[in-house]
Amino acid sequence: MWLITVPDRTFSKALDPSTITNVTFTLMQGTTPVTGTVTYAGVTATFTPTANLAASTVYTATITTGVKDLAGNALAANYSWSFTSAQNYTAWSDQGIIYTAPTGSAYYPSVIFK
Repeated sequence: MWLITVPDRTFSKALDPSTITNVTFTLMQGTTPVTGTVTYAGVTATFTPTANLAASTVYTATITTGVKDLAGNALAANYSWSFTSAQNYTAWSDQGIIYTAPTGSAYYPSVIFK
């Protein structure tokens, strides 16, 4: 399963696009920086990681005071938030389903969700 979490923030007014960069919008896993690209469209800045994020891991995104509006006013203070990436289910057992196939059989289980 691919784990791609894309942190973003929507602002209350238009910003100077040249100030929304991977220096002013960062993503960290603990003390380790996550590489990625930053885009800005409308009033939303988005950080897209270069690689999949680790499963069930806490990340912290930060937008710094280097971000400015169109009038040149800087963000009053750094703004940070944290989130936990999704769990990665790679097998039936990861989801609490135990299944053992009959010996020598090409039988696959059916699962019905209600």
